[in-house]
Amino acid sequence: MLNVQDMTKAVDNHNVNFMLFTRIHAKRKDALVCCFEGKDNAYYGIRITENLNGAEWEGLCCKGKEQVLELYHLLGRHKDHLEYRNAKKAFFVDRDFDPPLPEKVRKDVYETPCYSIENFYTTEKCFRNIIKNGFNIHEFQDDDSEIFKKCMEYFTASRKKFHNKASALNAWIMIIREKERQKCVSDREKLNLNNIKFDDLFSVEVDRVTSSYNTDSLNSHFDGDDIGENKIRERENIFSGKDRGCLFRGKYEIAFLTKFLRKIQDDLCCRSPTYFPEKRKVSFNFTDGNILSELSRFADTPQCLRDYLKDIKDKYYAQSDC
Repeated sequence: MLNVQDMTKAVDNHNVNFMLFTRIHAKRKDALVCCFEGKDNAYYGIRITENLNGAEWEGLCCKGKEQVLELYHLLGRHKDHLEYRNAKKAFFVDRDFDPPLPEKVRKDVYETPCYSIENFYTTEKCFRNIIKNGFNIHEFQDDDSEIFKKCMEYFTASRKKFHNKASALNAWIMIIREKERQKCVSDREKLNLNNIKFDDLFSVEVDRVTSSYNTDSLNSHFDGDDIGENKIRERENIFSGKDRGCLFRGKYEIAFLTKFLRKIQDDLCCRSPTYFPEKRKVSFNFTDGNILSELSRFADTPQCLRDYLKDIKDKYYAQSDC
């Protein structure tokens, strides 16, 4: 149950997002207001611009999925200002380990088909694009072909090893989120997964991945009933035969990708590489803080996102030149 302080924060966040929306709409009535979770505009921005043919838009970054949905519902039922209900707006949220949004809501709110936008960065297709266009190593050039092949082989094998090591962790998170939903826990009261750091859980090398967590260490982060190994194994069965890179928590997925890219980059730049037949100069720069923006052009764009943006375009710009 929310205490007075939590309720005050909830009302404040609610009012802040609504106030920002009204300010944007007042100054740019013809602009599409795109409401994101956190910094997800790093991924969505170029895709909105491309699919809406350069139509004007402004981003509104909320602090989480719950706030995006609160703003969506508020604007949809706002009685005092019909113009807000009719304003050009779009909403973008991550699926996480939550049940899918109701079909009626998904007509207006884009929900990722995977855990989060980070999962769009960690596919084999995206990795291939990074090696070709970021590392400038090409599949069909004689000097590069063997190195390119090795990059892909190491990525495929190491990603599979990572998923094997991360399976129990994701099952544990899924159980925690189920417990929180049963208790109607708000975003502000949920276990903050950002406090469970990737580096405390995994170590990544070019050809291997190790884990350093167990059930007890995971349960130490959760202020509730301990999750037993049997329950974790039951949930792990849900992942069997499915695309774990799509289902698993995106922030851990992209952390793995970041570590792996650094490892192969470091080895390629060595005078005598350990994993590759010869040295290559790779000057592709990225950090933990800017990886979403730096790699955005390489990330996958699913058809469902293209369809959503097409619907937005048809809804608001059918009579325009966009």
